[in-house]
Amino acid sequence: MSDRHSISVIDFYQQFHCLGASCPKTCCFGWVILVDDDSHAARKREKGLYGLILRIFLKPRKDSFPCIRLLMGHCPHHIHGLCQMQVRGRPDLMPMICRTYPRRNIDFGPDTEITLELSCVEAARVFLENADHRLQFVPVLSGKKPEAGHLDGIEDALSHQDVNRLEVDSTDDLKLTEYETLWKQENEDPSFLSFLRRSREEMLDLLWERDASQVVEVEDILFDYVRRIHRLIVRDHIPEAMEEKILAPLDEAEKRDYHGGPDVKPDRALFFPISILNDVIYNQVPFWEEALKDLDFFRLLVLYRRKIGRLEEDKADKIIQSWYEEMVRENPDIEKKYRAYLSYCMQEMWCNAYEDYHVLRQFIYAAVCLDLLKICDILASNSSRTTKSGMYTKKDKGLSGEAYQRGDGNLNKGNRFSVAEEVRVLSASERGFRHSIYIRDSFLDLIRRKILS
Repeated sequence: MSDRHSISVIDFYQQFHCLGASCPKTCCFGWVILVDDDSHAARKREKGLYGLILRIFLKPRKDSFPCIRLLMGHCPHHIHGLCQMQVRGRPDLMPMICRTYPRRNIDFGPDTEITLELSCVEAARVFLENADHRLQFVPVLSGKKPEAGHLDGIEDALSHQDVNRLEVDSTDDLKLTEYETLWKQENEDPSFLSFLRRSREEMLDLLWERDASQVVEVEDILFDYVRRIHRLIVRDHIPEAMEEKILAPLDEAEKRDYHGGPDVKPDRALFFPISILNDVIYNQVPFWEEALKDLDFFRLLVLYRRKIGRLEEDKADKIIQSWYEEMVRENPDIEKKYRAYLSYCMQEMWCNAYEDYHVLRQFIYAAVCLDLLKICDILASNSSRTTKSGMYTKKDKGLSGEAYQRGDGNLNKGNRFSVAEEVRVLSASERGFRHSIYIRDSFLDLIRRKILS
């Protein structure tokens, strides 16, 4: 195998800068923070009172890494908006997830792809500022494949300053001095990886070429393509799957077959039936537990339960469609945001099939995440139209300050559903839905039983 290694980053990565202590929503609250083996060993070696404190706030877990023992949902090492291990200059004591977040580094063997998790409010804001065009992976590094997480002597073109992984040299260029892989996709089938990359590009080409169409119409076409190649892959006909082409738009009979319902409207707001989405949102999301994790997400759940969750399917469909149309009238460009978000999800998820060959799972959950974001936007937008303060009180809006509103301020200019609200809703949807393994598995199981079987 070649010892060459390349790194590509999502194109808005270079615009991201951690807000540090000024961040309005700490990344240290409400998560289960796992401590990897290296960081755990460093904590065990740490002497004195500080070493004792580090070990006191470690919580053992059966059949898994230990995690940090939280205090009222907060990491005890997060004080005045800053990680005290970082302040002390001890990144070796920080869990790997803390050193890398919100970066998502996936090593595929010959190369690595790095994206940003939109659960981070600043990453969400930067994404929204770039949601008017197709996102790309930009190659930034190429050289000898690193050993033990290091890249030596390779200059890059990044402008993102990071305390732990980047340092400025005398010419103000940036060098990558430490490189850590959070996830590694292991397979010895480079031709399949090439196929995944090529098919991902073809699907995204179609998504952006058909910008006059609603995103949901393009999803119909892509779903048909993914189901066809999935059926071939599970029968071990991978070469035939690689020859499959994306076909023309589906007729109404094909749409009904794929969506499991008799009435599939071409102008519908959501890809999946609201009955399936509601089954998980209303019945399976741990409602009160979310109040301790993310207040924005909890408020969205309250709005959903109050306005949608108890309704019959037909009535819920009509309300969602009506509110969606009102939201689009206020912001005609919002479909571009959904196009960009589906692109983002596909760029993050699609190549996860490299290990298990389950391409259908990746597309389905990307489509589910887009539907969930739309529902969150619809609820927040309607609340902004019908109440004085929308989802948030005046105090909330004051606390959000410039951190949510940075940039040129041209997103949704003049509309009631503000930039700050869009950022908060996107971050909350990512935290509450997309980053929950339980929620993901619940949706996939339900769709398998009710649509795919």
